[in-house]
Amino acid sequence: MEVRFLTDEHIDHTIAAALRLRGYDVLTVADANLLGADDLVVILPLAQSEHRILITRDADFLAMHSRGEAHAGIVYWHGKKRNVKEAIHYLLQLARKETSESMIGVVRYIKAKYP
Repeated sequence: MEVRFLTDEHIDHTIAAALRLRGYDVLTVADANLLGADDLVVILPLAQSEHRILITRDADFLAMHSRGEAHAGIVYWHGKKRNVKEAIHYLLQLARKETSESMIGVVRYIKAKYP
């Protein structure tokens, strides 16, 4: 199954727009009217139930992963310097190489090339 994404509330909306322009199914937390919703009770279960890879800058999701919480995949965008173009490029590569099935329970990291 082709990957689908859920962008957390702190992710630049340009990323969702760029992925959508290239034909990917992207839901934002804002579009779902879930701004401020509980990560463990609402956001992670939504991503899991809809088989969406969560794109986030929130380290709480990494803690949930390390505790063994089930998820459909997490892409964590870390580092002090966050380049939107680099993030889009990374996500497009990931979407071409991975499937929804291959990302289950996996965490990937978008790293700035020039920290």
